[in-house]
Amino acid sequence: MDADAIANEAAQWVARLESSRMDEHERRAFMAWIKQSPEHRARFFEMRKHWQALGSASGAVRTRDAAFRAPALRYAAAILLAVGLLSWHFRLPDRLQADFTTGSGESKTVQLSDGSALYLNADTALAVAFTPQGRQIRLLRGEVECWVTHDSHRPFFIVAGPDRVTALGTDFSVYRDSGQTTVSVFESTVQVEHADHLVGVLNPGQQQHLDDETGAAPLVNGVGDDARAWRYGQLVFTAKSLPDVVAELNRYRPGKLVLMNRTAAQRKVSGVFNINDLETAIQTIANTQQLRTVRLGAWLTAIY
Repeated sequence: MDADAIANEAAQWVARLESSRMDEHERRAFMAWIKQSPEHRARFFEMRKHWQALGSASGAVRTRDAAFRAPALRYAAAILLAVGLLSWHFRLPDRLQADFTTGSGESKTVQLSDGSALYLNADTALAVAFTPQGRQIRLLRGEVECWVTHDSHRPFFIVAGPDRVTALGTDFSVYRDSGQTTVSVFESTVQVEHADHLVGVLNPGQQQHLDDETGAAPLVNGVGDDARAWRYGQLVFTAKSLPDVVAELNRYRPGKLVLMNRTAAQRKVSGVFNINDLETAIQTIANTQQLRTVRLGAWLTAIY
């Protein structure tokens, strides 16, 4: 689990403990969580310090919606601290190593010296290393679509964590986030390796998910342009879990969107949404899921 995810979980545990609503089962779950690693303990105490710094000021805030009172606001504020303020800190090493980066909602096209092109999606960082022996792209985080110029003497490959994707053709994408890699092929073929072991060769329309800990998932067939709809200003969701949809939306907008209804975590979302009008997308998703939204200042929107 990456640092962002641990910080997010730590903030949620702090909020639950402070709410005084935890039952014995949840308290045992918390003790098991905090004992998992020194990183878990460090992030918990860091989040608790931020929580205490919120003080009575956040407790005095009220919204027009009587169902959304100060405890929920403080919970949301803690999440914002975790995934907002700390996320930049955790992303900083990636950005320092990167040759090219994009921020939230930003995309970029990079023309390489060999004639190949890289299309960077939002919140992406990568480093380029060309030598006479090969052309390496190290994807530190985010998503890139590659249009590759053939050179039989210098293989073109992407390294993403323990995964290596070698271009045997022209057009494919790689997405790296939270210890997972997704490879999608649009034209020709690519070779996929995980932890120095061959996973297989992917053909057009195929997609491979890889997890740093569990390895390769079953191959997905029938993947079309939906996998790169962001190139054309759209987000396409097909039976995607609501938490995953929220995480995806956060890549394309400033501030933070937080799902605060735990019972809604298993719900699925399908639809096509305009990247340039995500506020409408958020409201549409909330309405279809029979949920509500509230804005807390300029940077935080909660779905509950």
